[in-house]
Amino acid sequence: MIRDAGIPPGDSPEYAVGAAPGIRYTVGIRARCPLRAAQRSKEVPMAQAAKSLRVLLTIQSMEGPAGGSLYVRDFAQELFRLGHHPVVYCLRLGALAAQVRHFGIPVCDSLDKLARPDIIHGNSPIETAAVLLRFPDVPAIFVCHGWDSPDALAPRFPNVMRYLAVSEISRDRLIFTDGVPEDRIAMHLNPVDLLRFPRRPPLPPRPARALFFSNTMSPESLALIRQACDEYGLPLDVLGEAAGYTGRPDPERILGTYDVVFARGRCALEAIAAGCAVILADSLGFGELITPENYQYLRIRNFGRRTYQLSVSAQSILAQLRRYDAALSSALTDLVREREGLAHAAMVLAGHYASVIDEFNRTFEHVPAAELIAASRFLEAIAPTSNTFYLAEQVGPLTQSLHLAQGKLARLAGTLAPARMSGEELTRIRLSECSGPKQAAAGSKFLVSVRVTNNSRAVLASLGEYPINIAYHWLREGVVCLYDGDRTELYPPLPPGASFVYTVEICAPAEPGSYLLRAALVQERVAWLDQPDACCDFPVAIT
Repeated sequence: MIRDAGIPPGDSPEYAVGAAPGIRYTVGIRARCPLRAAQRSKEVPMAQAAKSLRVLLTIQSMEGPAGGSLYVRDFAQELFRLGHHPVVYCLRLGALAAQVRHFGIPVCDSLDKLARPDIIHGNSPIETAAVLLRFPDVPAIFVCHGWDSPDALAPRFPNVMRYLAVSEISRDRLIFTDGVPEDRIAMHLNPVDLLRFPRRPPLPPRPARALFFSNTMSPESLALIRQACDEYGLPLDVLGEAAGYTGRPDPERILGTYDVVFARGRCALEAIAAGCAVILADSLGFGELITPENYQYLRIRNFGRRTYQLSVSAQSILAQLRRYDAALSSALTDLVREREGLAHAAMVLAGHYASVIDEFNRTFEHVPAAELIAASRFLEAIAPTSNTFYLAEQVGPLTQSLHLAQGKLARLAGTLAPARMSGEELTRIRLSECSGPKQAAAGSKFLVSVRVTNNSRAVLASLGEYPINIAYHWLREGVVCLYDGDRTELYPPLPPGASFVYTVEICAPAEPGSYLLRAALVQERVAWLDQPDACCDFPVAIT
């Protein structure tokens, strides 16, 4: 088993991290906090958390599937299921905010709309500081989600009674960058929603499909992974906003259809829970195939930057693919689904709430001058990364890179733009494996995935005078009721002999009923590829 350098055998310190009672994890720094004795045997006592609490969670964005935003969505929903009353405070609202509101949980974008909570659960510095100043007599915890991001800065206010770290490296951030006393820090690792990510059927003896599942990956590193998969004989798909690809808000719908997943952080844990074999990969480097033997070491590090210890090469990835073992991956999935569920982690979190509220009621003294000093120190700490000079430094190089990329894309479009294809060539293109929700609200938009296989001699691309797009028809009782569905671009372009799974946005019909969704390719100004053997049908109930 991999150990931390400098820790002699028999002296490995331990943290409780929101897993099942009695589970211990080897880490690199000894915890010294009043709760350690309780944590080592089980977790913060959950019996104290029986009282229903109004919990105010803060986050900077509820727009797309970012790590902290998903954390807030999942815990808000689980706390609600446990009988608590979560409220989310956030200034940038979007699809995730709509999901939370759909569950019946308030999402507010104004301090004036907030009622006094029982506890503040901060996840982003500026929004948390605003709420701490709005409610200076309410106890709070702050969760550090990162390492070198300004968004991980810990607000040091008097009413923040405890700081939670989601990994070893975020704990070190709290101690060595933000100066938080160690006795104010507890570990609470990110869990996985076992209801959202069901277990797939057993893995095959040899993997047949691979997926890169992350929003962070450079084109160069992704090319190395693809090279290794090609040498191994393993088709690779990409899911996530990495290297120019597109993501989808419901990865749980397709994750279990893959045997090997390349991922990091939260995505790695979700893939393990779904029953996949997982190899660590990120724009920062490559790591090992996750097994029961190395799991604890990698888990406490959140499958992040401290776990990328392999050379950045195709041979590193190929070596990990050759370690594929269906039985070991299955055993690891058993372990994760037993220990790392969201329901248990939410009960542990509620235990932290109860403990913090009790400590606050016994020890806190409201001193306005101390709050003003804390606010001034926070503004001083956050200012270097929150002014126009910093933004200009960040945006300037990006703008230059954008102009260069636009020029390259313009030249590339002329090369990749498909010519008018013959009917015989069009018959060599197929759609298959259409998957998505079986039910949708009338007039709503939702996503489906569909595989496009190109057996023609042309590159398929949504470029030029005759672009090729994915579109759809709606049929009801065998009759086409909507012919010209919205278009989705083919990105990345699909070379001859290749196949790729694309995510397609669909607009549901306005009237409820039982429908058939027919996904098909269309070469604009030429022809639809909607013959029975070229398109893909999918029944959907519109409510």
